[in-house]
Order: sequence, then C-alpha cells, then structure tokens
Amino acid sequence: LALINRYINLSLMQNPVFLVLAGSVMLMAVGVPHCLFFLPSHVALVGLPSSDASLLLSISAIFDLMGRILFGVFLDLNLFPTHLCYAGMMLVAGLSTILLASATSFPAIAACMALYGVGTGGWFLMVPLLLAEHLGVENIGSSYGLARLFQSTTNLLGPLLAGALLQQTGR
Repeated sequence: LALINRYINLSLMQNPVFLVLAGSVMLMAVGVPHCLFFLPSHVALVGLPSSDASLLLSISAIFDLMGRILFGVFLDLNLFPTHLCYAGMMLVAGLSTILLASATSFPAIAACMALYGVGTGGWFLMVPLLLAEHLGVENIGSSYGLARLFQSTTNLLGPLLAGALLQQTGR
C-alpha cells in the first residue's frame, strides 16, 4: 500500500469533488460510448444498408474532433464556468444516445451521431481541466488516473448491461 501511495494519491478518494467528478465519468462510461458499439446493429435493425454505419461513425468522429477543438478554444476564453459546459456536454451526449434509439432514418441517425460527437468530444476534453481546476495541478496524475480507472471499470460493465437491455427489449 505504501508503494501505491507513493505514485497515486489515494486521499483523493475522500474528496467529495473528486468523487462527484469520478462518478460522472463512471455514469458516462456506462451508457454513452456504447452507442458506437451498437450502431451497426441499430442501422441493420432499422433497415438501412450496412455501409451507412461506417458513414455514421465517421460523422460522429468528425463532430467529436470539432467539439474538442471548438470547446478547447471556447473554454480558453473563460466566458463561463467549465463545470457548466461539462454538464451541458454530458446532457448533449446523453440525449443524443437516448434519441438514437428512436431514430429510424439516415438523417435522424446522422443528427444524433453529430450531437453525440460534439457532446462526447467536448466532455472528454473537460475531464482533466476540471480535475486540475478543482483538485490542483499537483494532483492531476493521480486524479486523472483514478478517474480513468473508474471509467474503465464501468466500460467493462456497460456493454454487458446494454446487451442485456437489447436482448430484453429488442431495441
């Protein structure tokens, strides 16, 4: 335990701000990234050609990149608090994932994937910013590492939960 404490500041686990940020990362990891995994199945389920799935993934990636760049520049201007933008991007990514389930046409799915890309790109960019802002730059290695550890744990469980839901509901 002493060796771990030498490299990772485990006292962060007692910090309410860290726990809220890590919890939000975990909740995002449960649901949001898995729409990419299930997109080809959804495209086939609604009767679109399988080649559309590749194009839709590309749309998501393009908007993800744009979200990272635009929000990176926008946040540097300090026009509003980072945590509000973080919450907004979580909302956009979550809503796009929920709306994707009812989208049945290519334009509707493309709009969902564009919103998904912007939301996840902006959100992913802000995690280390918020950790450094609220926990200090000196804790960024430990806080970011622990947050991603928690994210990876829920990334393991998310596809299992999503697959079970898909089998139960057929959507």
